[in-house]
Amino acid sequence: LFISKMDLPDKSREALMAMQELVEDTHVNDDIMKYTVELICATRRHPSISQGASPRATLAVIALSKAVARLRGRNYVLPDDVRSVFLRAIPHRLRLSDEAVLQKQTEEDILENILSAVKSPAVI
Repeated sequence: LFISKMDLPDKSREALMAMQELVEDTHVNDDIMKYTVELICATRRHPSISQGASPRATLAVIALSKAVARLRGRNYVLPDDVRSVFLRAIPHRLRLSDEAVLQKQTEEDILENILSAVKSPAVI
């Protein structure tokens, strides 16, 4: 079900727009941004993936991470926020290699492997 801002009553529309602004204003430091880019790039280098996530996937992971951070009561993104959305936002964006399919590998297993291989930034 998709509801546009125009379908909402004025107060609800204002609340939604305020929430969107709050999420947009959530801070993502350079280390978190680099970490996210590295995760996405790793999907394009992984031998079990024939088509990895696109650069737009980076934007989606960052936007979702910001929303998760706000839901968790913070105005900044942590590596845990990125990891939690990466596993949910990326699987449908991948095409596994024929060999991976024959070996019955799943997107989720491969993404878990990528998460364990890419070094997470230190939280300060």
